[in-house]
Amino acid sequence: MEVPTSRGPCLNQLRLVLDRCTNWSFEKRRMVGWLCLLSIGIFGVSPETRIPLECAKRVLDPEAFESYPWGRVACKSLMNSIKIASYTGKKSYTLCGLVHVLLIWAYEAIVGVRRIIRVRHFFPQLSDEVNPEWDDEVTDEEVDNLLEDLKHNRLDENAWDNDSDKNETVEKKITKQAKKRKDFYGVSAADKSRNMKKKVLAKEAEAVENRHGEGGVGRLDGAIDVRVDVRVKPVEEKMATIEKDIQTLKDLLQARDNNDVVNSSARYNNDVVNSSARDNNDVVNSSAHYNNDVANSTANDEVNSNDLVRLNSLLTRVTGLDGRAVVEKRQTKLSSTQLFPYVENSTVKRIIAGVIPSVAAYDPFAEVEESTLQRLLDFIEPDELEPNGTWDTNIEFYKIIITPREEWSKDSYGWLGDSHMGSTMLMFTKRSLRSPSPYHSARIAFLQQWFVDVIVRDYNSYDPKTWTIPEKYKGVFNGTLPADTVTNKKWLDDVDHLYACLHVNDNHWVALDIDLKKEKIHVYDCILGLVKEDKKMLEFCRPLAKMIPAILNVMVPATFRKKSAKQFTVKRLTKGIPQNDNPGDCGVYTLKYIECLALGSTFDGLSDTNIPEI
Repeated sequence: MEVPTSRGPCLNQLRLVLDRCTNWSFEKRRMVGWLCLLSIGIFGVSPETRIPLECAKRVLDPEAFESYPWGRVACKSLMNSIKIASYTGKKSYTLCGLVHVLLIWAYEAIVGVRRIIRVRHFFPQLSDEVNPEWDDEVTDEEVDNLLEDLKHNRLDENAWDNDSDKNETVEKKITKQAKKRKDFYGVSAADKSRNMKKKVLAKEAEAVENRHGEGGVGRLDGAIDVRVDVRVKPVEEKMATIEKDIQTLKDLLQARDNNDVVNSSARYNNDVVNSSARDNNDVVNSSAHYNNDVANSTANDEVNSNDLVRLNSLLTRVTGLDGRAVVEKRQTKLSSTQLFPYVENSTVKRIIAGVIPSVAAYDPFAEVEESTLQRLLDFIEPDELEPNGTWDTNIEFYKIIITPREEWSKDSYGWLGDSHMGSTMLMFTKRSLRSPSPYHSARIAFLQQWFVDVIVRDYNSYDPKTWTIPEKYKGVFNGTLPADTVTNKKWLDDVDHLYACLHVNDNHWVALDIDLKKEKIHVYDCILGLVKEDKKMLEFCRPLAKMIPAILNVMVPATFRKKSAKQFTVKRLTKGIPQNDNPGDCGVYTLKYIECLALGSTFDGLSDTNIPEI
């Protein structure tokens, strides 16, 4: 399960296990199901909270698990949740455990609710098992008497009513309550309230008479039916309308994605026509390609504008908010360490010319919201006792990245390694699977760090004459690996650009933008002086520059791409690339380059001044 034996799993970890346990034995899959049951049904905790280890271990013994008093554990979890709940300054709070017990108690104890509810026994023949005895239980005579009364139907239905209210009719109570309000609101308000309630009662009584005649039980059932119909039917109608709006919204988004694919295919065909001349006159063809992109973008402006109007209208109907307010980001407030200038709608102003941003695009340099930061701190808090490492690479990544440099236990503590870069690239991939994706194009993919490392390793023994493509290469090409982030997007068919992190010089990270159609690799380097010669940088990139064309030669039909022994061109960009003048943060710069490229954003706002905040 890839869950450590020192701590219980959380629901988020179990969800990942569900994606890959389909071929496991029944016994192992049952254990996973039991763990999910503990998290959701017994303890009722959030997806980020771990279940107790001693309870999780019980799934290893089926007999012990099935005989354990989980109902009591669930009730204790509920009671503890109630005890520690803070009501101060809150309109709502979350309860854990078997909350259904609390609901049943509410139906029984609260007069206003109980009056329209018929209570029946859950078991037609009650036995002693309904009131089991526990080894460490202290006998409570009053509770025992209550259970006996429930067993034998001796419970007075008015037992929890106030003494002064026991013999009052509903009509008398309405008059009494209206009289109380009279002192506060005045005569007109009281009369209005009394008249309204009389009308409601009259309508309900008439409906009951029409349905059930003089039957006492029928009268009560009829009243319930009327109240349910009045409240449920409008909700059902509203839900039906919302479902139609959501489907229309999905159709619009799909249409926009298809439009992107059509335009991309058109640009690809243009590249094929010019491919023979491209090698000799790359600058001319690049200019023509750019003009073609601009023409396509201009042609799409009116379509996308109309789509946005419709999207805004639908979002207003579905959410009750102005669709534009949903799409736009909040105004960012600067903290004391964020000295670079935020602009009012930086998400738009930072977008590269000619790129159409996603409706879900976000500002990669916006200040983190306090609630998000708090969730992160709660996530890593249990591991604070392990300052120099932990078993969970995701927790380790966040702990390292939020630790100020002056608090590093050693000079290299804050340097990011393969696992940390992999955590972020995995996060970027998961974001690309959202609908809609925040990225500017659906035709991008992120190479996971383990695969980059495999290519670099395999290149040492690569021989183009004898090389056969491994299965995992095929899985990455087809978008079926890794298993927890399947995209099913094939290179060239569905993907034009691959983004990757590459470790060079044994001490430095650079970002790569691999253009599959133009067969180029652009290198984004935040410390240009570290690897001074471009030829040396080419050597570091050569495994990808040679192995990726080799993968394409095997996997892409010759009718779509001619097989070629040429390696990809490698170019390190130098203009407009923010530099890490105070070395040590190349990993963060690299990840930020990739995030901005995926969003179609410039790097404006990235510097050593604000890198600690980032």
